[in-house]
This record gives sequence, C-alpha cells and structure tokens, in this order.
Amino acid sequence: MNQTYQPSPIKRARRTKQEMLDVRSGLYELAKLNQPLTVRQLFYRAVATGLIDKTQKAYNNTVVRLVGLMREEGSIPFEWIVDNTRWMRKPRTYSGLESMLRITQQTYRRSIWDDQSAYVEIWCESDSIAGVLYDVTEKYDVPLMPTSGQPSKSFLWAGSQNLRQKEVPTFVYYFGDYDKSGIDISNRIEADIRRYLGEQERNFQFKRVAINEEQIREYNLPTRPPKDKKSGFTETVELEAMTTADLQRICSDCIERHIDWHALERLQQVEDAERETLSLILANLQGGDE
Repeated sequence: MNQTYQPSPIKRARRTKQEMLDVRSGLYELAKLNQPLTVRQLFYRAVATGLIDKTQKAYNNTVVRLVGLMREEGSIPFEWIVDNTRWMRKPRTYSGLESMLRITQQTYRRSIWDDQSAYVEIWCESDSIAGVLYDVTEKYDVPLMPTSGQPSKSFLWAGSQNLRQKEVPTFVYYFGDYDKSGIDISNRIEADIRRYLGEQERNFQFKRVAINEEQIREYNLPTRPPKDKKSGFTETVELEAMTTADLQRICSDCIERHIDWHALERLQQVEDAERETLSLILANLQGGDE
C-alpha cells in the first residue's frame, strides 16, 4: 500500500552517532544504486526503505543537509546527484581548425530520425527530472522538452512549429506530477499544440505516460495530501517519487516502439564510415603542419 506524506506525530530523540553513520551509509548505498537521481528522488528512496521519516523536516535537515556534506567531503560523487534546473549558456568555440575537427570526429552523429517513419519528443514538467531522462533521450537523439511548470504560449507555439515540419506521424510523451496542477499542465499542452498545428493535428499523438493513477498502486508510490482540498484529488504524487530506473525504462519504451532497427543499423554503418573520413582529414591536416 502506498504511503501518505504527512507530518510525523512522533517527536523523535536526537540520533546517536552510530545512527547518523547508519543514515549516511544508507544514503550512500541508495544514491549508488539509483544514480543518477535528484535529491528529491533520493529522499523518496530513503523513505521507501524506512531509513528516514516522510516529513519535510527529514527532507531538509537530513537528506539535503547530509547529502550536501557528503558530496563536499567526497563521500558521494557529485555526478550521482543531478540538477538540470541551472546550466551555463555559451556558444561552442574552438582553439583552431584542428581542435574543431578532432571534437567533431569524436562527437559526430547522424540524425536517427531522418530515416525513421515516425518522430518522437519527450516532454516533462520538471527541469530536475529532465536531468534523469536525458541519459535516454540523448542515446536515441530525441528532443527533451522540460516545461518548468506551466509553459508559455511562446514555448508551445515554437514546439508546435517544429512538429509541423515533420512529414511523418509525430508523438509527444509527457511526464508530470500527479496532482491538479500537473494534470492541468498536460491537458493544456496537448490542447494548445493541437490548436497550433491546425490541419496537421491529425498526424499528432500526445500521451501522458507518468505519473498516472494506476502507477501509484503499481509502483507503490508515496503520496501527499492535496494542497487544495477542493481539487478533487484525494492524493498527489511528485515525479521524483518514481525511481530513476522506472522513469528511464518508461522513457525508453516510448521511444523504442517507434524505431526501425534495420534502418538504424544502416545509419550507424554510414555514421562509422563518415567518422573514419573525418579521421583521415584530421590526420592529413596534422601531417601538413609537420
């Protein structure tokens, strides 16, 4: 049975030194097992295993504080905890032509979806969850669109214009919180994109794949009472309540169902040959400098 997120009625005594060591060890093992994950996801994993109480105080004073200390001291690798809500904006530049060719040769990829009979995008409500899903979307060259809550009209219009350019059926799979706001966001995204697409709407499919009501029971997700008692929801669930493995598996399933694997294999053969050509160009350039 899923648990409800609520204040604990029990005032616990201060943990002993050994108990704190046990909590640190538990957080380390959970982070190692589920990485990459957000701090919020780590909190839910700790609650599910009974390591800590399901309270806001435990989140702030135990998980956030301890994980921060453990990362600073090197106990938990920084890359295990993701935060995609803050990032640097900088144009790509090179130290020279040789540098450009070397980086291009190492990173060169053909567009997977140019040779496919469908086009896929993954959208999500949370920037932090985007950091978890990116490992999957990057692998399959799929656009990842975090809305950061309610998206602007400009964001939705621009997204629809990209979909309009596709000559194949288009599919958007959405990840959002299970609460009134989360459901309203996904409903609005679908309605606005369909409206902006016009006649091309008939080639567009939108599906909310997480979190849905049946998944709360299927994955035994911890719930919280709704902030708005009149919302019509008896329980709410954040995306972070789902494990990294489950989120990434759902994401992979959404993408892989549309992939023509024979076409992908042919594309990868061409990509390998073109990368080899870049290696020859780079070698000739380096030889000419000697």
